[in-house]
Amino acid sequence: MKLLRQLFMAVLFIALATACGGGSKNNSSSSNYFGSQSPGDAWDWTIGSTTWSAENTTLSLDYSGTYTTLPSGFLKLIVTASTDLDLTSDISAGDYPEAYALEYPDTMLLVAPPESDEGVIVATSQDSCLADGSYDYNWINIPHSSWTITDEAYGTATALFTNSGADVDFTITMNDITGASLGPSSSSLGHDCASGLITHPVDTSIFGIATSGVIIGDNGPGEGGVAGMLAPSSDIDLAALAAVEFRGVLFDSGGFDAWCDGYAGITEPTDETSCTTDGGTWYIEGDDSEPVGTEAYVAVGTEPTCAVGASCLRGYSFADVGCHGFSGMTEPTDSVSCIADGGTWFSQHGVETDDRTPDVCGSTFDQACGVMIEFTTQATPGVINANLYSLNDEGSDEQMVFTANVLGGKYVIFGFGAYLETHCDGYGGLTEPADATACASDGGVWVEDHESYTFALVEN
Repeated sequence: MKLLRQLFMAVLFIALATACGGGSKNNSSSSNYFGSQSPGDAWDWTIGSTTWSAENTTLSLDYSGTYTTLPSGFLKLIVTASTDLDLTSDISAGDYPEAYALEYPDTMLLVAPPESDEGVIVATSQDSCLADGSYDYNWINIPHSSWTITDEAYGTATALFTNSGADVDFTITMNDITGASLGPSSSSLGHDCASGLITHPVDTSIFGIATSGVIIGDNGPGEGGVAGMLAPSSDIDLAALAAVEFRGVLFDSGGFDAWCDGYAGITEPTDETSCTTDGGTWYIEGDDSEPVGTEAYVAVGTEPTCAVGASCLRGYSFADVGCHGFSGMTEPTDSVSCIADGGTWFSQHGVETDDRTPDVCGSTFDQACGVMIEFTTQATPGVINANLYSLNDEGSDEQMVFTANVLGGKYVIFGFGAYLETHCDGYGGLTEPADATACASDGGVWVEDHESYTFALVEN
């Protein structure tokens, strides 16, 4: 399972069109966005015609600079000023940090920040509150710092706007990654809305809402958030959705290892409550082995080899390519001429160029390289279950859930995938035990690795 997920992160999809949907920004205008970053940092962003500024309001850190639009359709942000101590020395030395973003103007902004081990920021346009009425949303989870496989993965929310849009009440349902309900619906009442920002006098949650239909929520430090959109009135046509090409960003939430140390019984407890009850200490250790950053840029194209009657998307990688060590005066622009000129052709994840060669599984074009997402069911309008398959490896098996709708004339997708991987550390025998009981009997420590990843895609 983990290998397939690593492939999903490494193969990061490629689109066939060059411009992100939503049109271009008016040169004299600027757009404001509110966003969330796992595990619970709130952000304010402003994108102008050539400049940008941002504030991590959770940590009170400011950033600003200039940007250019790359051939791939992504924005390259240059950080020329910041109060972030991790960046100030580089800025003072003239070594300006870089970040990348994808903007769907006046609807959504996706940002991969300069630090490669930081989660991607997903933000919504902050314009005005909605007219009085009831609005139904589908949402996916931006996990909190100790999220587990049995916690919420997605759900629905009904927002009731009254008092000319200034007062908001929510009714919320939650489901885990398997689709199982996590209990009856709950209410969150007494929220205030002003200029597209929904707050509460007691609750720390903040929501940015766009009239185009996107809603982004931040639940406070370490508490994660949500990415949602208006629910369609009827089922999404899955064949039509699979025929669209997208561009987007994967915001990996990583994962963590959890185990119980010093318990009194024979069998290791598998959760914090039973661990404490058994006299043990519950440990959680973060997993930073799979950083985001340059591997966070994804897009999706139609999958031509999908099974008859099914609806699928095919994944390829955006790649920055070039030729090292060539002997001529001019750098060759393809692998054949590069090798002929004595050079070494390279390809790495990135969006500096608009290269479409899906060669992350090998040194040459490989039609079998990549991943395929097969849509399976649609339990409610706009909530789509799917499976992730490797195209160059047998088997599959990662469960995913999408929310999808047409917003501002373009398809928008938010997705969530997760799984649990387990292993036994420090066992005494020659063969690794396959369950917690056998692991403990063999002197080992049973470790659970809770992995999750969330992504956002916009139609080209």
